[in-house]
Amino acid sequence: IYFTSAYNVPVITNNTVTGNGWPVVLPATAMPADTDNNVLLPNDNNRISIRANQRTTTLGGDLHLKVLRSGDAEINTYWIGSGDLNMDAGTTLTLDAGVNLKFENNRRLLVYGALDVLGTAEQRVVLTSTYDASTGSRVSTGDLRNGLWHGVYLGADAVANVAYMDLRYAGASYSA
Repeated sequence: IYFTSAYNVPVITNNTVTGNGWPVVLPATAMPADTDNNVLLPNDNNRISIRANQRTTTLGGDLHLKVLRSGDAEINTYWIGSGDLNMDAGTTLTLDAGVNLKFENNRRLLVYGALDVLGTAEQRVVLTSTYDASTGSRVSTGDLRNGLWHGVYLGADAVANVAYMDLRYAGASYSA
């Protein structure tokens, strides 16, 4: 399932996507929960691409990114490849232990609702550049340096609960 530029589409449900190059390339609004009855692995590249856009209370709602497993296959990498991921007021982005969230150059995470990072000492949550091959699935290649992606912006009324998170190669300036 590959959306090239569609935004504001509903969550995908009841699909089996196996034996492909990528499991899915979806706008943030269509990202499924584990209760949406989708099988998304194994595939050649076990990572999910999120065409970032705005998640609101009425479109997509909360977003919970987990490590997905089926047999020996695992998806632990989510890639923000186009656009910024914007979590609206009233929504929560939850990142489970072991999740790697990789950002293309000049992308950012904007949180106006809540951010819950549930890493552990054994399984940290990593937010990093798409070039970072030291963790999760390889997405693309390039020279690692500070400021490749913009980082995490928390709005004035945002709430963040962050445990065992690594933030790498961010730092480009941003004005909200």
